[in-house]
Amino acid sequence: MDLNLILIWTVLASSVLSSIQIFDQRNSRARLILPGIVLLILLGAWLSLPDQSGIISGAAWLLLMVLPGLGLTWLSRLMGRRKYRRARLLASVLRWLHPFDGMWILPRLITAMDHLQRGPEEQALAELQRLQHQPGGIGRAARVLLTRVQGNWSEFIEWIHSTPDLSHTLSDGLLLDAYLQALGETGQIENMLAVCSHSVRPGRTAPGTLTAIRMKVSAFCGDPDWTLRAVSLAGDDIPVETGRYWMATALQAAGDLEMATHTLLELAAHPQAGIARPAERRLRHPVRQINPALLSPISQQILHHLKLSAGLEQNALWGLRSRRTPGTWLMAGILTVVFACELPGGAENYANLVRMGAMLIPMELNGDEWWRAIAAAFLHYGWLHFSLNTLGLIALGHQLERLWGTGAFLITYLLAATGSIALAPLFMHVTLDDPTILVGASGGVMGLIGGLLAQVGLRLWTGRTPAMLRQFAVIVCVVALQMIFDYNTPNVSSEAHLLGLGIGIGCGLLANGLWSWQARRARRNVSR
Repeated sequence: MDLNLILIWTVLASSVLSSIQIFDQRNSRARLILPGIVLLILLGAWLSLPDQSGIISGAAWLLLMVLPGLGLTWLSRLMGRRKYRRARLLASVLRWLHPFDGMWILPRLITAMDHLQRGPEEQALAELQRLQHQPGGIGRAARVLLTRVQGNWSEFIEWIHSTPDLSHTLSDGLLLDAYLQALGETGQIENMLAVCSHSVRPGRTAPGTLTAIRMKVSAFCGDPDWTLRAVSLAGDDIPVETGRYWMATALQAAGDLEMATHTLLELAAHPQAGIARPAERRLRHPVRQINPALLSPISQQILHHLKLSAGLEQNALWGLRSRRTPGTWLMAGILTVVFACELPGGAENYANLVRMGAMLIPMELNGDEWWRAIAAAFLHYGWLHFSLNTLGLIALGHQLERLWGTGAFLITYLLAATGSIALAPLFMHVTLDDPTILVGASGGVMGLIGGLLAQVGLRLWTGRTPAMLRQFAVIVCVVALQMIFDYNTPNVSSEAHLLGLGIGIGCGLLANGLWSWQARRARRNVSR
């Protein structure tokens, strides 16, 4: 494998796919500058220094696209866990690499959030008052924070209703979450349920926002069991105190004032103002007690379907099944251990790879050693081969395992990895005069792409939206670029890649069919 060629393809594919994803986001089209700059660097290097163009453009790609992407993910996690001082430091660095989406003023917002959490509150409120007039996401976030601190829920509802296009406004997950909370805080439970029914879609609303909305709606509806389920699903994405606060809210709405008061008093005594303040306000202004039986028939039906969808989320067709990905890390760890075992004898030594279980081609050379189809899927030819497949496994495995769960992910990956190795020799034109070997986990990685392709394709079949079309187009482009790369790169088995892709698609269709059948059966049992 040629590192320079691989980097050229990686930079080209990543920049094109990023451009496709960004283009439809009207508020973020300025970010097209970054992949554009990377593509210009790639073109200039190819014209002037073709043998080094991959290295040069790869360095620009890493600096302008990869590092900012990883940094923004880390920043989101720090803010979600209320580690604001670290988040402010990271945001101050990231704004130089990613000067879009309000990043230049984001440290000011994070500072205000830190002051709300620890004090002084007056400085935080003054800063939020200034920031709420900023355009874009920073201004919206400041307005929501200000509303939550001051409890001006009625004013927030009036502001939402004054926007020119309510449906467009509520497509913003932050504003939708805050609007539903505002309706719940003001006792407009039936309105809250109606908005939830029209605006919240598991396939379109972000999983984290969907979980937060379910947690709050269930609390305002006085259902502690449903609230506990939503809190459990959120896991480490929310602080423990936040889960306890909404459980206490659910107990208040259900009429269990003694237990709710006990929990809120503990939270009100917390040393951090950001935890104590909401608890104190909830003690002073309890939520309205709810008797679900007194809701209108339409509201009861909406509530029933919301609970049903939450209860079936573990078996839902498009549900987020897991927030942790132990299977991905397990497989990456096994690949690493096996590769370490290759090194003493040489990871590019044919005799060593054959001894450890490489698949021999043509198949007659394997004799009765069927186990080679399994062993070869864990071996790699050199550092570059191992690194690319392991990174691909980690990147794609996290997505698929979160969607499908660990069991389905592992079955899909292992079937694609071993099946592609076992079947590829049947389609390869290799003679006994010029034998070769086949190793690598790339068939398994392509199986993960196939699984994602099946998942998104089914979503597109059941409910077409621009976001789904864009996501499907991105995956199809990835497959097309991979095939072009295979055709133009020696010593790469396109047969194994295509077989892995096909096995992954088959597993995706089978798994989703099974989950759909389970969901229909569960609905029939509930409706009886």
